[in-house]
Amino acid sequence: MIPPNAAMTMRTTAEPPVRKPRFLWWIASAIATACLVFFLRSFDFRTALNEIAGAEIGWILVAIAANFAALPLLTEQWSRLLPAARPIRWSVLWDCVTLGIAAMNTLPFGGGHAVAVGMLAKRGASGMQGAVSLMALEQLCDAFAKLALLLVALAVAPLPAMLHRVTWILAAAIVIGFFFLLWLARHPGKISPSNGWRAKWGRHLEVLKKPRVFVAAVALSLMMKVVAAVAIYAVQRSLGIDLPVTTAPFVLAVVTFATLVAVAPGNFGVYEAAAFAAYRWLGVPAGDAAALGLVQHACFLVPLVGTGYVLTVWRTIFPARKPPAQLSESSE
Repeated sequence: MIPPNAAMTMRTTAEPPVRKPRFLWWIASAIATACLVFFLRSFDFRTALNEIAGAEIGWILVAIAANFAALPLLTEQWSRLLPAARPIRWSVLWDCVTLGIAAMNTLPFGGGHAVAVGMLAKRGASGMQGAVSLMALEQLCDAFAKLALLLVALAVAPLPAMLHRVTWILAAAIVIGFFFLLWLARHPGKISPSNGWRAKWGRHLEVLKKPRVFVAAVALSLMMKVVAAVAIYAVQRSLGIDLPVTTAPFVLAVVTFATLVAVAPGNFGVYEAAAFAAYRWLGVPAGDAAALGLVQHACFLVPLVGTGYVLTVWRTIFPARKPPAQLSESSE
């Protein structure tokens, strides 16, 4: 005889999933369109098109493709950082990554990260703690990659003293963050009960107890920095600027840390100024340095923001299936 609770569970699982109201995607699509219109008005497309018109289109396409490669790499990284007991379909993670990255490159003051966390918590059904834990692990991997990028830049170019200090600060922050998360992962319940905050957060950090998996996730962050450097080098070649390959990591390091905290929508102005300063430091004439910064930013935004906008419109017209429900954190 089947217990009443079991029968109720079977009936519940047999019911088709309830679709969320489509008006939420219509609202998201309207917001995305408004942001796109704002950026189109803010961006100096006349100058960019003049520069691109004289550029080698093949190298421009290489730069756009290299920047686009960051999306599948980040999606694969997120899939590896998830705990084994809480998998999320790759297609669902792709939605979260694509929309999250587009928001990170349009919304200022951490708004993009908030969108990514919300997408993981709701669309990925990971819960708020699972989403924040995943973002913390991703930021930890990215911090290791940024440190490696700085070390490479220090090795290939004479950097300002400020970047030397940034390197030491970043290294100290990585060590502190890594050991704190490792402590949560390895000692989730020795002091606090099984439903305490340490136990809840520790369950989402199990990847730190698997060195091979975590190293693979860090390697994916490094690959993202490599493709970003390839994109920068491709922009240099497209405009006929003859610079050594080793200058790409230096320019990427300057731009990365200048735009670490988005203070303007799309980092317009900040990105170009950082790239301009980096190229001037390398001895590039002012006109060429300005052109490089402008085209470089355009090749960065087109694949990352454009893909997110296209996906938002696509999901507005063709809603995705609701993912299977995960265990709620309160029931663990």
